[in-house]
Amino acid sequence: MEGSQGDNTNGESVEKEMSTTIDHVSTYHYQLAIENNTDKDKTLTFPSSQDYDYSIKDKDGTILYTYSTDKMFLTVVEEEVLAPGDKLKYDLDLSEALPFIDPGEYTLDAWITATDVEENKVSIDFNYE
Repeated sequence: MEGSQGDNTNGESVEKEMSTTIDHVSTYHYQLAIENNTDKDKTLTFPSSQDYDYSIKDKDGTILYTYSTDKMFLTVVEEEVLAPGDKLKYDLDLSEALPFIDPGEYTLDAWITATDVEENKVSIDFNYE
């Protein structure tokens, strides 16, 4: 399974200060992570209780499923401080999305919902059998 983000093909989106990665853990389970690559604490601000989101696209780029579509999140501002080298990790379980898609090849796009993190969407291809 290969990830992609622009010219980057290893499931990683790199910024000057933060990097976002996605890794395949097991069948239909992935881990989304964001890491502080600086030598200073970084504060991430989340506008709700939703820390991440993801969508599944077919090979034509049509979005077939978005995690947050059928969810409700608390409207609270949350902050998370990442020390230098620290990571926030989120487990993504795609099994709830599988009833909405047919077997085939897909792309998983995932991102952190913090307002102060730009260009952090990462992608990885997967097969649903």
